[in-house]
Amino acid sequence: MAKESALEYSKHVEILGNILLGLLSEALGLETDHLKNMDCSQGHRLHCHYYPACPEPELAIGTTKHSDAGFLTILLQNQIVSGLQVLYQDQWVDIQPVPGGLVINIGDLLQLVSNGKFRSNEHRAIATNIGPRISVACFFSGPVNGDKVYGPIEELISEENPAMYKEVVISEYVAKFFTTGLDDYRALDYYKV
Repeated sequence: MAKESALEYSKHVEILGNILLGLLSEALGLETDHLKNMDCSQGHRLHCHYYPACPEPELAIGTTKHSDAGFLTILLQNQIVSGLQVLYQDQWVDIQPVPGGLVINIGDLLQLVSNGKFRSNEHRAIATNIGPRISVACFFSGPVNGDKVYGPIEELISEENPAMYKEVVISEYVAKFFTTGLDDYRALDYYKV
C-alpha cells in the first residue's frame, strides 16, 4: 500500500471508527459521543499483513487463536481468499471476504468498559495454498502509552448488574498483552472480578 493511500485510508477508517463507537454508545443507552469522550478512538493504528500462498498449509500455524486487546478493530480483507476464522459455538467459521465489505471486531477493552454487554470474539488466521492474501487491520486501542484508567462504565453498573471487571491502567494492560503469548493469555481473564 503506497504511503498516500495508507494515509487516506487511515483518515477514512478513523471516521468510520468514531461513527461505530457512536452507534455502540447509543446501543448501551449512553450519549452518542460517550465512548469517543473516553478516548476509545485514540491510538488507532494500521497493521498491514501479507500472507503468501503456502505450499503445505496443514503444516503451518498461521496466527493462533486470540481476541483483540483494544476497543475495536476494523479489518479490510483482500477479495481472493479467506484466511480469517472466528470461533463460534466451539467451531471455527470461515469469514469470507465480501466485495467492498469490512470486518468489525469488538475488542476486550470494549467488553470490559461495557461490563460484558458487548463481547469480544476469538479468531485466528490460517494458512492457505491460495494467495497471496492481504489484510489491513485498524486497531482502536485507546491512549496506550498513558496512565488512563478504564473500568466498567458507571452508568452500566447497578445492584442488579455489578461490575464484572476490575479497573485497568491502559499502559500496564497493553504491556501485559504484548509480553504474553497469544496462546497463553486472554487479556480480559486477568481483570475479571
